[in-house]
Amino acid sequence: MDKRVSEIKPQSWLVSPGREFSPGAPLNVPLVPASNFIIGRGREYARDDGTPTWEALEEIVGGLESGKAVAFASGMAAIAAVFDQLAAGAVVMLPDDCYQGVAGLAAAGAERQRWSVQRVAVDDTAGWIHACSVADLIWLESPSNPCSRLQIWRLSARHHASLEQSSP
Repeated sequence: MDKRVSEIKPQSWLVSPGREFSPGAPLNVPLVPASNFIIGRGREYARDDGTPTWEALEEIVGGLESGKAVAFASGMAAIAAVFDQLAAGAVVMLPDDCYQGVAGLAAAGAERQRWSVQRVAVDDTAGWIHACSVADLIWLESPSNPCSRLQIWRLSARHHASLEQSSP
C-alpha cells in the first residue's frame, strides 16, 4: 500500500489506489475505454501500454497481496504469460479436460521442445500428487473446461511445483 494511505482501513484503501491526490483531481480514476492513444506521449496501444484504469486495478490487487499485479487484455494473454515464464525443458501437467486454448498453447511449446506436457485425469488424486513431485507447472481448472467437472484441489505447500488455477 502507498505509505500515504497505509494507516487507513483496508475498506477505505480499496477505493483510493490510482487516485491523484492534488486539488481538483477526480476522486475516482476515470474510466478510460480507449484502446488506441495519440502517438508520441508514451502510451499508444492499450494491449501494449495499458490504460490508467488498468493501472488502478493493478495497484489495488497488488496492494491487497502486498506485491505487484498485472492485468491482461484477455485470458489467453494471461495464460501465455504464465507459460512464457517456464524454463527450457520444464515439465507441464495439464488436466485431461482443460480449456483448448491452454492445451493448444502447451502442445505448441512441446512441439518446439520448449517443455514437455503430461495429461492427468481431473479426478486422479494420486496422479496429481505425483505430478507435484515432478512438474514445474501444474495447470488447474475448476470447474474444468469444457466439461465443467468440479475438483477440489488440496495440495500442500511442501510440493515444489508452481500451481496455476484458471477459473471462470
